[in-house]
Amino acid sequence: MSRRKNKPLIEKFVRQTPAFVRLKKKYFIFVGLLKENQLFKSDLQAFFRGFCATIILLCFSFFSFAQLSVNNTQTPTQLVQDVLLGNGITVSNITYTGNSIARGFFNGSTSNIGLASGVILTTGDIANAPGPNSSGSQGTDNSLNGDPDLDQVSGVFTFDACVLEFDFVPLADSVTFRYVFGSEEYPEFVDGSVNDAFGFFISGPGITGPYSNNSKNIAIIPGTTTPVTINDVNNGTNDCAFGGPTGPCSNCAYYVNNCTGNSVQYDGFTTVLEAKATVVPCQTYHIKLAVADGGDGVWDSGVFLEANSFSSGTVNISAEATYSSTLNDTALIEGCGDALIHFERTGSTSSAQTVHFTITGTAANGTDYVQIPDSIVIPAGQTIADLTLTSISDGIPEGSETVIITLQLGSICNGAPQPFIALTISDAPPLNLVSVSNDTTLVCPGAVTLTIEVDGGIPGYNYSWDSGQNTQSITVSPSVTTTYSVTVSDTCGNQSITESITVSLPNYVPMVITASDAAICGGDSAMITATVTGGIPNYTYTWDNGLGDGQTFYVNPAQNTNYTVTVTDSCSISTTQTILVSVDTAHADFTYEYQGARTLRFFNTSIDAVDSQWFFQDGTASTDFSPTHTFTDTGTYYVLLVITNSAGCIDSVIYPVIAYPDFHVWIPSGFTPGNDRLNEYFSPVGQGWRSAEMRIYNRWGEQIYTSFDTRLYWDGKRPDGTFYPNDVYVYTMQFKTPIGEVHKKMGTITLVR
Repeated sequence: MSRRKNKPLIEKFVRQTPAFVRLKKKYFIFVGLLKENQLFKSDLQAFFRGFCATIILLCFSFFSFAQLSVNNTQTPTQLVQDVLLGNGITVSNITYTGNSIARGFFNGSTSNIGLASGVILTTGDIANAPGPNSSGSQGTDNSLNGDPDLDQVSGVFTFDACVLEFDFVPLADSVTFRYVFGSEEYPEFVDGSVNDAFGFFISGPGITGPYSNNSKNIAIIPGTTTPVTINDVNNGTNDCAFGGPTGPCSNCAYYVNNCTGNSVQYDGFTTVLEAKATVVPCQTYHIKLAVADGGDGVWDSGVFLEANSFSSGTVNISAEATYSSTLNDTALIEGCGDALIHFERTGSTSSAQTVHFTITGTAANGTDYVQIPDSIVIPAGQTIADLTLTSISDGIPEGSETVIITLQLGSICNGAPQPFIALTISDAPPLNLVSVSNDTTLVCPGAVTLTIEVDGGIPGYNYSWDSGQNTQSITVSPSVTTTYSVTVSDTCGNQSITESITVSLPNYVPMVITASDAAICGGDSAMITATVTGGIPNYTYTWDNGLGDGQTFYVNPAQNTNYTVTVTDSCSISTTQTILVSVDTAHADFTYEYQGARTLRFFNTSIDAVDSQWFFQDGTASTDFSPTHTFTDTGTYYVLLVITNSAGCIDSVIYPVIAYPDFHVWIPSGFTPGNDRLNEYFSPVGQGWRSAEMRIYNRWGEQIYTSFDTRLYWDGKRPDGTFYPNDVYVYTMQFKTPIGEVHKKMGTITLVR
């Protein structure tokens, strides 16, 4: 059967071309022309790559991405021995079939492939694997044969097989490794005529299967026997360029859509999967790791094998002491810290594993260290379990004792010894005092540095001073004779040394400033002074607010003010005191209202007035808080209020008031305006009102004039300055007295010119 199929090829290349994006409606005409000219896949591929190159460069020249990186500098033997191989496995007879550009090493640490690094096997060129995903049709046709086992997995003939195989001997009863499968066949050719496939075919003792050499494929979907292929793991048939799925997905939980990926070229790939098989320890097995194009040989697929993941389940043991007297993490000090013993397994973690071990050595379990069991469980899904060994301080010198923990893993290949770890428990060396500061006598208070030095014990000393510090040396400045105590303990805290140091100040009494606050009325002065006791004379005084360096000052602030004085004695020791000078200001004020002719009632609105004196300018006075006063005559008078507040502060205020007469008004009946200065205005004559208004109406009831002046008058003129005609006019007047009475008047006035 021919390995070239023109129709799938034409569909694949046309559907992924930018020309098709723009001219999708002409797709079938274009396909027909291609079929008529019988273009082969390689010709089409070259044609469309050249057509798309400019568009792809424009689309991606503005972006830089963290990408998958690959190289094929390592030989197949190096790829297996140095990259793929993990714990518990020995390998031999490594062979490779395929083009050298199809296999190599990958670094996926900055990509979205899910694996940090490892071996990559492809159906074309590993250089096609790094992203960004700038094409939906990346591939290299190596024109090589396929693989019969992969024909069976794929269901179609395969091409360009890339096969890495070798013999191996497992240490334990299982073998596992992790992988990811990716393909450019995704997502357009899911469930189509192509089905790129790969397989991990294992054969050997206890294994049967349908493939060559009675092998079985362990590259299967978790929990099934279904091989992992593009038809069995996908999110349905769709197109990266034109939109969503057109069919149901298959095992889509294991599928990663990479149509817009930046780091990997393949349009899709699986999640990280695990291949595993049950084997007989120490027996020889063979494995074939193979990938091939299915249905045609154009677009690439690849399988990524995680570095150091091809391993056989075993258990390693190590220890980490929380405190060690040497660089050795297995050396413990009695009663000081713990040792964390790590049990780490390799291989499958799908189920819990119980690790058994024996405990020997000169130290007694439960006496020299807290009782530990003889087994530990590594839970399912985890690779490490920890056991804590805590030494016990018994105070008995015993020298160095040992604890030996030996794993019981059953038979070991080639008679190798069981893994073990040996720990030592040693007595702590004694803690010794080297030196401590002497007692000190000071004439003046000042700074003194106190220190203590120890050796022995377990270095990493803890210092605790009763003054609160926790350093080896402290600086103190006592104002009186003071004894300082310090306790030093080693890292383990089982040993300590306590010492005391006295700093004496025999004749020094701390300074005290005696100063009293003061209260004044606004405008007055207050004396402030600082009286000092204690300390050592002579004293210097420093005041703020620009007062200077005297002991006593007179101040007259306009508002409440704090004055701070700093006194320094001969020992250069200073103390401060603040004096508050409070300023109290009296505030006098009053209002009034009219009660009748010449009679006013006054309201004292002063603040905190305890004494009030009123002077009315008509020769009378009052001491009432809010008096009522009748002036002896009408006219304007000045009223003076003098008050004293509760602090004894005085203030005064003076306002003019008007003493109004009784109300009286006379209204003339006519006037003769005309600029002859005789009877020029119509105006009422009278007294005893505070406000008035007047309105003039003609005989038709139209209001022709209004006045709101206290002195009402009408000159008989229109707004344009001409006189109204001789006639009888109607007036209304309203007068309001100081006490609020309203008097209304109405009548006629004759204008004669």
